[in-house]
Order: sequence, then C-alpha cells, then structure tokens
Amino acid sequence: MLPCTEITSFHEFGHIMHAICTEGIGNSTRLAKCPRDFVEAPSQMLENWVWQKQVLERLAKHYQTNESLPDKTLESMIRAKHVNVAFSSLRQIYLSRLDLEIHGPNPPTTVEEIQALVDRLRPSISLVENPPGWATLRTFA
Repeated sequence: MLPCTEITSFHEFGHIMHAICTEGIGNSTRLAKCPRDFVEAPSQMLENWVWQKQVLERLAKHYQTNESLPDKTLESMIRAKHVNVAFSSLRQIYLSRLDLEIHGPNPPTTVEEIQALVDRLRPSISLVENPPGWATLRTFA
C-alpha cells in the first residue's frame, strides 16, 4: 500500500521545493525569513496532494503484480486518512490545559498533586484513561 515513508517523502520534498523556489538575502536557508505560519504550507500541500485518488492510483500498487489498487480500497484509504485526528487535537488541548494549570496562579506543589491533576485532566479532556501512575510530565515536551 502506501507507507508513511512515502507521505513523509512528499512532505519533506515540499520543504525542498520551498527552499529552491524562495528568493532571499542574508540567510543561507531562506526559510528562516518566511513567516512562521507559512513554513509548513508547501510541504503540507504536497502531502495532501498524495491523497488525491488520481495520485494514489499511480503510487499505490500491488507489490508483486504492480496493479493499481481497486477503487474500493483507494476510497477506504482516503476515508481513513483522518481517523484519530480528533483524538490528536484533544491530546493537544489536554497538554495545553495541563501547562496552564502547572504555570497558573495555583500550581500543584507536590508530585502527588501533579499526578492528581494529570489523572483528573487527561480523561476529562482527551477521553483516554490515565494508566495508574503514568508520569505524563516525563514525556511532555
């Protein structure tokens, strides 16, 4: 099928094309001069282009016969592209709220209070239960 490496390749190629097509002075990378909210635009355009049915028909082929995948399979792949996107968004909201609580006016002051905060916030926002004793802050960056 179409492994993540192909999607990533198109994404990174977008960065390469952005760098090649950009003009600028005083900075060898040129992309640093680009507005921060535009840096990902060309790469995301190419990444999304991969998911067009006409493109998938050419890229996603059977590994032995080189036949294009059936329409039903291609359509299923396209529909499944956004599976779990909402969960990723909820995770970011949870981490943002956790950060605000930790750095807010009444932050937790002990390890137990921090764990209680994590145990309360995570399931209420991200809809995912916290494994007992799971130390979010060790993985939160």
